[in-house]
Amino acid sequence: MKDQFALGRGMWAMVTLIYGFFLFLVVAAVVDVVTNPSLASSSFELLWVGAILISGWSIFFRMPRRIEIVEDGLQFVAPSRTVLIPWRSLQSVSSPRTDINGQSLRWSWEGGTLRAWGPYDHDLARLLHIVRHNAPNADLERAVTRRPSWWGRRVPRSR
Repeated sequence: MKDQFALGRGMWAMVTLIYGFFLFLVVAAVVDVVTNPSLASSSFELLWVGAILISGWSIFFRMPRRIEIVEDGLQFVAPSRTVLIPWRSLQSVSSPRTDINGQSLRWSWEGGTLRAWGPYDHDLARLLHIVRHNAPNADLERAVTRRPSWWGRRVPRSR
């Protein structure tokens, strides 16, 4: 059983644009440091460039691009790493509170947590169904809702 869920093209384009913007900012800051060698501004800009490079690297190279379903568990494939989550150690799949669209998922297992952005090119419900079938002890309660809990809640009017 080898099923794959690859990151959608729209998300690929967004991540590439964000990383391109990060690279533009890095080049602009380096050019500014070279042309205006003031000690105070140079040290701040170099720290700022370092922060941009670290965050851009984590977004672009460590974010899973593909989820593969293998016999042992779920395998998250990114350009710089591959993470295997065994079925027996998967504890929960949840949607983070900061994700308003319900597209990214936080996968928790005994060895840690991983956040995977979406949307993927296949249906999310199909992926969660496979996870529920292979890891029945995993908590999938929050992952199946695509909207936050406050979305669509009716507030009674006071008259």
